[in-house]
Amino acid sequence: MERGKIELSNFLKNSQLRLLFSGTLFTVAFVWMAISSYDVDKEVIRVFLIMSFLWVGGLIILGFFFAFLIHFFKPRKDGLLAKIENRQKKKTQ
Repeated sequence: MERGKIELSNFLKNSQLRLLFSGTLFTVAFVWMAISSYDVDKEVIRVFLIMSFLWVGGLIILGFFFAFLIHFFKPRKDGLLAKIENRQKKKTQ
């Protein structure tokens, strides 16, 4: 029982998870009110949700692919910290 309380408190302390949870909750409430107010057909909603998930999933996969390509083909350079360390070494010599 204690373990569940600890995990819930960690969930509530993480701002990104709270933002994801509240954003999802408010989106569902907004869509639900729009459906009930405008009497949208359930088939239209189902197709819209499926296409939305496919679109977002495709964009995520495309982002991973391009991130890999950029990382793979990017020329290797020293980072900012390496440049600072090299500058300090030159001053001491």
